[in-house]
Amino acid sequence: MIALGVSIGFGQRPWQKPPGEWTDAETRQILTDSPWAKTVAARVWRRSAENGSTTLSHPEPFSAVVRWESALPVQLALRKVGLSPAVTADYTRSVVVVVSLPKSRVGQPLKSTDSSTKPVAYLTVTGSRPVPSLESISLDQDDNQPLLAFTFAKAPDLTEARELRLPFILHRDLKKLRFHATIGDWEIDQEFPSRDMIFMGNPER
Repeated sequence: MIALGVSIGFGQRPWQKPPGEWTDAETRQILTDSPWAKTVAARVWRRSAENGSTTLSHPEPFSAVVRWESALPVQLALRKVGLSPAVTADYTRSVVVVVSLPKSRVGQPLKSTDSSTKPVAYLTVTGSRPVPSLESISLDQDDNQPLLAFTFAKAPDLTEARELRLPFILHRDLKKLRFHATIGDWEIDQEFPSRDMIFMGNPER
C-alpha cells in the first residue's frame, strides 16, 4: 500500500496537488508551462508596399508566454512568487489573458509600423464565433516584465464543457479555446484544450 501511494504521488503535475505543496519551481511552472500558460512563438507579418499583400516572415522572432491570469491556479501561483495580478478585475464576470512581451526590438519599443494600430485579441471556442477583447492594457509587472493584458466577458461557453459520449468514456470534453492576438507587427496564436484546464475538480479560466 505504501509503495502504491508513492507511485501515484510521483506522477502528479503541480496543478494536481494542493497549492500548499507547490515548490518554487512548480509554482513558476504553472505561470509558464501549464494548462493555463503556454510559451508561443510570435509570427511577424509584413505588408508589401507594392501590392498591399501580407506575407509571413521571421526577421526578429521572439517567444511570448500567454497566461490565463483569471484562472485560480495562476492567481495562487502569482501570490506565492510575490507578483501582483496584471489588472484588478471581477473574475466572476471577466476572463483576463496576459501576454508577456520582449523589452525591446533592436533597441526600439515593441510597436507596429502603423502607429494607429492598437493591440487586439480574440477568444474562439470550438464551433463558435470569435469574441473580441473588451480592452487591452499595457503595463509592467512587479518583476519589470512588460505585459499586455486582454479582458474578455466571461460567458457560459467559456466554462461549460462540450462533451462527447463514447462507449466506456462517459464524458470527454473536446472543446478548445483559441487565443489570437495582433500586437504591432506580430501575431500570436495558441490553443488551450478545455479538458486540461481543471483545478481542484473545477473548470478554471
